[in-house]
Amino acid sequence: MGDDGVTVIRGDGLTGEEGYEVVCTGECAASVFDTLINNGLNAAPFGYRTWDALTLEAGSPLYHTELEG
Repeated sequence: MGDDGVTVIRGDGLTGEEGYEVVCTGECAASVFDTLINNGLNAAPFGYRTWDALTLEAGSPLYHTELEG
């Protein structure tokens, strides 16, 4: 990505959805993140609260703690 060296790992996430992990050095992380946000497929990052809501909505909560609240 750009001039930074990265390794992309394909995998099935916790809910079985296909996903990709991008691995790079710490010093390249900001540049790689900027490339993904500005030139990627517009996949905005989100936090655990959104993750919990999406997995619950999809009918795939993993643990009883995800049903709290």
